[in-house]
Amino acid sequence: MNFKISSLRICFCLLLILSFLYLCFQFKSVTINGGNVEEYTLRTNLTKWINMSSLELIYNSNICLYKKPKIIILITSHVQNIEARKTIRQSYPKDLLHKYNTQIIFLLAVIRNTFDELTFKTQREVQQHGDIIQGNFIEAYRNLTYKHLMGYKWTIDSCPTVEYIIKMDDDIVVNYYKLFSIIEMYKSRFELMGYVFKNMKPIRDESNKWYVPLTEYKNSVYPEFLSGWIYIATFKTLQSLMKQSNLTPYFWIDDVFITGILREKARINVTDIKEYFRYDPKNIECCILNKYSCDFLAAPNGKDFSLNLKFNNHLWECRYKKKCKLESNTKTSCLWSSNSFAMKKYLLL
Repeated sequence: MNFKISSLRICFCLLLILSFLYLCFQFKSVTINGGNVEEYTLRTNLTKWINMSSLELIYNSNICLYKKPKIIILITSHVQNIEARKTIRQSYPKDLLHKYNTQIIFLLAVIRNTFDELTFKTQREVQQHGDIIQGNFIEAYRNLTYKHLMGYKWTIDSCPTVEYIIKMDDDIVVNYYKLFSIIEMYKSRFELMGYVFKNMKPIRDESNKWYVPLTEYKNSVYPEFLSGWIYIATFKTLQSLMKQSNLTPYFWIDDVFITGILREKARINVTDIKEYFRYDPKNIECCILNKYSCDFLAAPNGKDFSLNLKFNNHLWECRYKKKCKLESNTKTSCLWSSNSFAMKKYLLL
């Protein structure tokens, strides 16, 4: 009898070991921006079509039912980036968002076999803030297109009163005063607006994480596309892009696919506002240190999320206490600490 029990225990342990090895095969550990994350090894048909109607949501938001926002800010965020989301909520000027009837929504996916603690923390975020949309697919670079379009679909289905959509990443610092000023300035004179990349070529180096073989994209140059850092679209543009996504084979580099390939097929014009972008976290630090008015739209925070709070507090003092000065266009200004090389480096990470 004891022998049978021991044999069963051994078989059970072997089964657990085999299950663990299988999961290790399904997932690989990679380093992204200095941190280890789990990335699902996708085994997909590279010519498949997107069927967003079958998208399953773990967490939805009914915030548009009672707030009726005119502007939605969609922020792509890794499920583990709890601190980033916390800082963004603390740093954005609530009075300004209220004035322009704006709602922020975070777009998340999942990590397979994640610890219960992360699941609990995500659930608590949902209950406390109601600003999370979480899709039932794996957090991975090759799923960013799904996450991007998930935000589109949710906005179209849930928020019919929306006029403008702003898509941004969770690792940038945004000057919301400048953001709404730009929207006011261009108003109905744009369809899709942001930092425009031109004549960008697919990377054919297999060692690069952005490697694209000819089987995935055969052309030698991408169509013009926008940086995913932050861009602004009209609701009509969103509908047109979403329609084209149902008629176009899937491509995993979301900015290229959505604001490039789909945009070109939908014949949507882009408005280039690259003059409002800064390309290095040092730009933010320099601006705050020298008490400049920081008259730019966005810059990377270099994963230092405290910069979001410092920057917002600085802008508040500039606006309401009139303590800041204009930045001179000289080589001693913060503007000259960045260049086009830095732009490509940061915006393509």
